[in-house]
Amino acid sequence: MAYFGPSPQFLAEYTARNAELEKKLTDEQLQYVRHRYRMNKYASSMEIRQIVTQLYIDDSEFYIDLMEWFSHRRSIEYENEQYRYQLARIAA
Repeated sequence: MAYFGPSPQFLAEYTARNAELEKKLTDEQLQYVRHRYRMNKYASSMEIRQIVTQLYIDDSEFYIDLMEWFSHRRSIEYENEQYRYQLARIAA
């Protein structure tokens, strides 16, 4: 079973999209979002809405961007985990 890791295009696209959102945030806001992500990677839409409210951002587009940010982070982490698992299997 050949596995060559996550698609570079996939990782680059999702990383770029997340970077765009992160540029909109101050350092404190970004730290808060990352903390909330570590606490709950599968945040519901209500939890995302609470985060947006806590950041004092009243923008529905930002809400959607933040939902995508959570989703992209999970996807990137999953791909990296799969890649590490496959490398370990190949090395064994």
